[in-house]
Amino acid sequence: TGIRPDENYAREVLQLFTIGLFELNDDGSQKLDENGQPIPTYSQDDIVELARAITGWRAVTTDNGGAEGFDLDFEKPMRAVEDTHDTGAKTFLGKTIPAGQTAAEDMASAMRIIFNHPNVGPFISKQLIQRLVTSNPRKSYVERVTKVFNDDGTGQRGNLAAVAKAILLDDEARNGHVAGNQTASYFGKVREPLLKATHVWRAFNANPTSYDYKEPEKDFLQGPLRSPTVFNFYFPDFTPNETFANAKHVAPEIQITTDSSITTAANKLFAITHGGFNASAPIDVSVPVGLIGEPDKLISYLDLILTSGSMSDGMRQILLTNLSTNTGSAEEKVRDLIYLIVTSAEYAVQR
Repeated sequence: TGIRPDENYAREVLQLFTIGLFELNDDGSQKLDENGQPIPTYSQDDIVELARAITGWRAVTTDNGGAEGFDLDFEKPMRAVEDTHDTGAKTFLGKTIPAGQTAAEDMASAMRIIFNHPNVGPFISKQLIQRLVTSNPRKSYVERVTKVFNDDGTGQRGNLAAVAKAILLDDEARNGHVAGNQTASYFGKVREPLLKATHVWRAFNANPTSYDYKEPEKDFLQGPLRSPTVFNFYFPDFTPNETFANAKHVAPEIQITTDSSITTAANKLFAITHGGFNASAPIDVSVPVGLIGEPDKLISYLDLILTSGSMSDGMRQILLTNLSTNTGSAEEKVRDLIYLIVTSAEYAVQR
């Protein structure tokens, strides 16, 4: 028809989900040209050619008789419409897809070209480390994980089970927070608001009585498939202030940490810990209640399951004082302690 294919998705796939804007070393650092400038990973021509390669796809309908464009079934894979697919040859990222292929064949070829780009390993590995362990991993940590992404030891590339294992069992992940280590002063990551709630639910074996929590983004500024833009809830390179910027450190999750979000999330965490409004997943506090007569053991237990044994002496003393002056029932005392912990600054950083 002569209509140019939409380039947005092609650009998003490369920029946000696979290779990023600039060429990377295996340790996640940028490669530089002879003038000391970062090297772009792709050009506008690459975007145009990739957009051509992924033409010809359409969402399937639900067969419910809805209006065109509104009667779509997003639970099923898209279907190929061959007469809307560009069958010409395409060249992008230095590779050529031959002419005459079907939409499915071109899609597979395009994904294969992207998947084998050398940036995929460090780009994905570093972001997984940042989401799972620490916002500012050392280059050596990123490089170790990238090597596993590139080859899991059996010749397989992109084995995410092996990558996850490498991330979580790496020495920096296990000991990066330990005093005396190079990373101790900045190790860890800010907990995302919604992950505070899911952590409490898991820690105390919450048993959902219903699944009607429809709008978590109102409480936590986050919800499944509710990101306001394709850039996610926050940017991966967000720096909250000049101190972070000067140290070349990032703290992505702080981008959605505001005065309002802190208050709103704290209110919801109170409901979760105390069984208040909209508490569709009541937590089980029977184990810590059983320790109410042994304050030190109780605090140590809560420290273990909520702050991974990293609670400061000052925080511990605050909790012991609260416990000794609280006139509520044993269960109320425990729920108050949990709430104090999960709304504290120490809990806000996962270490």
